[in-house]
Amino acid sequence: MSARQAEMKMAQLVESQNELTGRMQELGSSLVNRQSELGNAVNQRLDAMGGRIGQSITDTTKNTQESLAKLQERLAVIDKAQDNISGLAGQVVELQNILSNKQTRGAFGEGRMKAIIQDVLPMGSYEFQGYCQVTER
Repeated sequence: MSARQAEMKMAQLVESQNELTGRMQELGSSLVNRQSELGNAVNQRLDAMGGRIGQSITDTTKNTQESLAKLQERLAVIDKAQDNISGLAGQVVELQNILSNKQTRGAFGEGRMKAIIQDVLPMGSYEFQGYCQVTER
């Protein structure tokens, strides 16, 4: 092989190497661009998903607060009703104590009977005696 052939061969090798270097740089640049695009796409999807999750948490929190407020209102109504029931129970016990005594029970019955007669009969058509005996006039 002559020097000239060796130089030509060397020039071809250098040209091939330069061509390969250019292709490698293009490939590297292309990979960097693709990686950047992929990173941007992933970030956009994560941002969108984060927004949806944030909105979902906000909605859930709002619904939970509304439910708790309604529950608190219902509990207040139940507490009030329970207080009323306790008051009525106390009155029933008191009435039971009153009616357990024969004299008191009689007086209560007499009072009720007077009220019924006064409601039904016209005024002046009756008069009451000692133990609520009614006599017609």
